[in-house]
Amino acid sequence: MRMVVEQGVLDGIEYAITDIYGGFGRPKLIEWVGYNGYVYFPAELHPTERSGDCSEVHGGVTLCSAHKGGFVYGFDTSHRHSPNYPTKDVEWIKDELRKLILSVRQTMVED
Repeated sequence: MRMVVEQGVLDGIEYAITDIYGGFGRPKLIEWVGYNGYVYFPAELHPTERSGDCSEVHGGVTLCSAHKGGFVYGFDTSHRHSPNYPTKDVEWIKDELRKLILSVRQTMVED
């Protein structure tokens, strides 16, 4: 299980920030790797044909999964260019989450 660094609500959407090596006995293999960010969209929002790719978030969206009747979207910071960004700064991760929330909202339609 990944370690939750912070969780809460941004722009009306639940979020969580986790460390990248939060469990399963895996050693920390890459020292510069930072945090991951996730947002949960509730059941009343359903993805349709995507009109965008949410690529403005760091490294693009690396997770899109149904969860508890809604959808979880996330990104990670284990990319080749990640050492050039403040990937262990919670406020920077939250800014990226705000971009992700906006991007996902622009690609979804309410029922």
